[in-house]
Amino acid sequence: MRLMLLAVTAFLAFAIAAIALAPARLAHDALLAPHGISAASVSGTIWNARWQGLAYGRMRVREVQARLSALSVLGGAPAFAFTLADGRNRADGLAILAADTAEIRDVSARLVPASAVLAAGPLAHVLDEPLIISQVQGRFGPRGCEALAGSVRFAGLTALDTQGAGRFPAMDGVLECAAGLPAIRLQGETGDVRAEAFMRFDTAGGTWSLTATSRTEAMTLALRAAGLEGSGSDLRAEGTASW
Repeated sequence: MRLMLLAVTAFLAFAIAAIALAPARLAHDALLAPHGISAASVSGTIWNARWQGLAYGRMRVREVQARLSALSVLGGAPAFAFTLADGRNRADGLAILAADTAEIRDVSARLVPASAVLAAGPLAHVLDEPLIISQVQGRFGPRGCEALAGSVRFAGLTALDTQGAGRFPAMDGVLECAAGLPAIRLQGETGDVRAEAFMRFDTAGGTWSLTATSRTEAMTLALRAAGLEGSGSDLRAEGTASW
């Protein structure tokens, strides 16, 4: 009996050590590759992993680091504290993986749309300004985006040259789900104009719309010069963008 207990203990110790030292590539191949997520290289162990050249569809991320919580493994839903770095972009938070769902919690990010989005036209250069995202909570499952919340701030419109016609607003808003896809809804106003924006994203890019109500004739002309169209003081622009 004593020899048997020693053998079982030794086997368990070996199994735990093997899991603890297992390459992160094994976890990637088992958990992420089946969902279409690839990487140029994966290094480290399952407890402290590093991805370079991470890709999902046409989306690319230069580097991601993740640390696995041991307690979460015992609970059957592995949780990873992650940090994303890609030039001017950065994000960190918690990702939780289950059998058919993935959750994100307490995510904060600074993302420059121009570094990932291919866009053209008079409004394209506003994408050089960062999206500041905070306190993001979300759940993704068989139906896509099932729940998403968080605050967003975007000051890109302030970069538009109005030729002295007035000021565009910085915009504040929220993250949400729209028809199974993640989306951002923004609004802002100054004494010269009120603006609302909506963006919805998928793995290839997304769609966007911008509506504005001008409060001066000069601002109406500036909005038209920026590519918005419509009658009177209510103007609109919309389009698509790809990664």
